[in-house]
This record gives sequence, C-alpha cells and structure tokens, in this order.
Amino acid sequence: MGGKQSMHKEINTISKQFSVAKRDLKVLFQNLVQRFPYGSVPRDQLSKIMNLSNPTTQMVDSLYFLFDINDDGIVSIPEYVVVMLLYERASPLEKILFAFDVYDTDRTGKITHDEVERMIAQLYKSFPKEFKESGKTPAEFAHDFFSELDVDKDGSITREEFAKVALNHNLISMALQNTLNTTM
Repeated sequence: MGGKQSMHKEINTISKQFSVAKRDLKVLFQNLVQRFPYGSVPRDQLSKIMNLSNPTTQMVDSLYFLFDINDDGIVSIPEYVVVMLLYERASPLEKILFAFDVYDTDRTGKITHDEVERMIAQLYKSFPKEFKESGKTPAEFAHDFFSELDVDKDGSITREEFAKVALNHNLISMALQNTLNTTM
C-alpha cells in the first residue's frame, strides 16, 4: 500500500468521495492492514470476507475482477473499501446487477443454466431456512427460476432479464441483496 503517507492520502480521497469520517476510515484501514499486512486482499480471503460458502474458482475470479478497480490483478485495501462503500450504498437493482456480474463467471453479459444452478446452490447454502420453505431442491428451484428468467426463451439470461425477474422475486431479491453483505 506504500506506507503511512499513502494510507493517509487514500483515506482523504475516500473520505471526500464518499462523505465518510476520516477517523472511521482510519480505524477501518488499520484493521484491514492488520488483517492483510501486505496491503492487498488475497483471492482466497475475498470470498470468506464476502460470506460466500464454497464458491467455485470462477466465482472467486469473477468477484476478484469486480474488486480490482485498476485492473492490475491485485485487490488493494483501498479498492476493497471503495467497492464495499459503493455496494453498501447501492440500490436494490444495483445489488442485483452486481450479483449478476459475480455469477456471470465468463463475463459474456449473459448467464447460462449452469451458472443459475451454481447461484441457487450458493444461495441455498447461505440461506438454508428461507430456501427450504420453498419445498424444492436446489436443482428444482434453479430449473424453475431459469425458466422464469429466460423471458425470450433463448437459453441464456441477459442482465436486463435477470434484473427484471430477480428484483421482483421476493426470495431471490432478498438473498442476492444480502449474500454479499459483509462488515468491513
């Protein structure tokens, strides 16, 4: 991260950008630096921080890609803080679209039936009680949800299809908006 001067500069910039008290950011940065002394968040730790249970390698890569703002292959502590502040302040629609981007592991702008199955399996692990109440297995739920999502019946789901249906599906909307919630 480049030392104390760099940390103070990052804190000042983020404080101005997001109207967050400098003292709060300083405590947050100190905690993160203590946890990640090299100044970056390792791939294997990012999914743990984000409360994802048993994510696929592709999901971790996709999540890491979204956090790597400057595209240098490293998620620095300031990048992590900025993305989390953006996510924390995001609207329900923005959170749904962020989740779409996490599950669009090949970054085609579309998700496949397999990606929806992985998403539902992940959500079942994160919210077992809520999904159990549906009375469906993860595979059954995924199949039904994919059919609902695939409005134009072309076998893949666009961001627009996903946003429209997922936002109006109470269980999915709640789960997707809360899956990536974490305490910084």
